[in-house]
Amino acid sequence: MYSTLFKVFSGFFVNIAAIWLSGAFVAPKLTGLVLSPLELTHAVVYGMLYLAAAFICDAYSQNP
Repeated sequence: MYSTLFKVFSGFFVNIAAIWLSGAFVAPKLTGLVLSPLELTHAVVYGMLYLAAAFICDAYSQNP
């Protein structure tokens, strides 16, 4: 139980950090586009939805 929660929270923070870093530094250099705060917020929300889905699937796979 605790290891699953730790995986989810550590994955959550790593995901958020990756989204913000890619939006702030990588994307402008690759595409010449600068993401607005609203677009970054959308990316964060999608990342949270993705993590929630992964957590639910993980829980179901462990407790069929």
